[in-house]
Amino acid sequence: MRTRLFVAAGSLAALGFAGLAQAQIVFEAEPNDTFPTAQVLPAGDFPGGELIDGAIGPGGGDTTTHGIDFFAFPVAQSGYRVLISLFDSTPASADSMVGLFNPSGVLIATATSAGTVSLDSGPLTTTGTYRVAVTGAGDAGFNGTGHQSQFTYAMLLGVNVPAPATAALLSLGGLVGLRRRRR
Repeated sequence: MRTRLFVAAGSLAALGFAGLAQAQIVFEAEPNDTFPTAQVLPAGDFPGGELIDGAIGPGGGDTTTHGIDFFAFPVAQSGYRVLISLFDSTPASADSMVGLFNPSGVLIATATSAGTVSLDSGPLTTTGTYRVAVTGAGDAGFNGTGHQSQFTYAMLLGVNVPAPATAALLSLGGLVGLRRRRR
């Protein structure tokens, strides 16, 4: 478990999670197997993020047939990005899958892979409480069924604020566009 957390923590700088430097390690707690029962992460850590240590499957305490974990976190403004990296440390495990849900419960992004899963939401359009789900590949409904996976994981969950320079460039581009229209 420690190795998994150190590998995940060592990836922070490479992923651009500047706000994660002060993040706490959160240990997954059951029951968090459904959208409404998502484990709520500390609001003070966002923007920025969390390093989450968890497990999928009966050994992880999941109450669904084969396991799923939901986490809820706030996004302060639209335009922010959610960045997720999940490190599955169980040898020869099945593919793991993550899904990102908007405040209305709509699945807006998903990623599946063996070993490491990475997801970038792109700029978000809604402010509110988002949820991320961790499950095994084949659980297309994100309800804890359709997979036989059992694995432990470390997940970096970050909310990335657009850089001021990027916002300034976008604003400048908008002004240039307006100026051209007026001519």
